[in-house]
Amino acid sequence: MTQELIRRIDNVVQIGKICEIKSHEGKALARVEINGRVTDFLPVFLWSSDFLKVWLPIRLGQQVSVLHPFGDGNFGIILPGIYHKNNKEPEGANEKNIIFEIRYKEYFIRVRIEDSDIFMELKKGEHTLDFRLENLDIFFKMFKNDDNLTLKIENMNVFLDILKNGQKTAISYADSSMALDVAQDVSIKAKNLSIQADNIRLDGEVETSKNLRVAQSVCDELGDLTHHGHPR
Repeated sequence: MTQELIRRIDNVVQIGKICEIKSHEGKALARVEINGRVTDFLPVFLWSSDFLKVWLPIRLGQQVSVLHPFGDGNFGIILPGIYHKNNKEPEGANEKNIIFEIRYKEYFIRVRIEDSDIFMELKKGEHTLDFRLENLDIFFKMFKNDDNLTLKIENMNVFLDILKNGQKTAISYADSSMALDVAQDVSIKAKNLSIQADNIRLDGEVETSKNLRVAQSVCDELGDLTHHGHPR
C-alpha cells in the first residue's frame, strides 16, 4: 500500500472546527480547521429537496466531521452534529425520549416526546410557556416572574388559574358546572346583556343607576313587595 493511498484513507473522515462561514449570505458553506490546516469552503449537509428544505445556520467554533470522497482534502461535505464536552446531550436524553432543542439569541424552544406524551417549553427573555399533553389531558402554563396563567383540561374538565400581582382568578368547568372566583373587581360592558337560568342568587348589595323592571312578583323575607310603593 503506497503512502499516497494511506494518506487518502486517513483523509476520508476528519474532525475539526468551523472557522469561517457564509450563513450571513444565505449559503450553506463553511471552512473547517483540521489539525492546523484550513479547508476550502465546503457544503454543509442539510436536508434539501424539491419539496423539503431545512435551514440551520452553522456557527463558528462548532465541532464537525468532514467527509472527503476519495480522501481528497480539497473536496468534501461538512457533517454537523457531534456531541462533546462543550456541547453535551440535552437534559433528559435516554432510550425512550425524542428531544428537540433550539437556542437562538434570547429564544429557547424545547420539545420532548416520551411514549404518547408531549412536553413543550418556550422561553423568550423572562417569559416562559409550558405545554404538556399526557393521555389526552392538556396542561398549559405561561408565566413572567411571579405572574402566571395556568390552563388544565383533564377528563374533559377545564381549569383556568390566573395569578397577577399576588391576586388569583380561577375559572373552572367541571362535572357540567362552571365556577368563577375573582380576587378583584369584575367589569362587564355590553350593549345588551342576557342571563338565563332557572335560579339566580346574588349574595351582596345590589345597586342600579336606572330603572328595575320585574315581570313577576318581588319578595323579601317579610313577604310580597310586588305592589309596594315608594313615596315620590
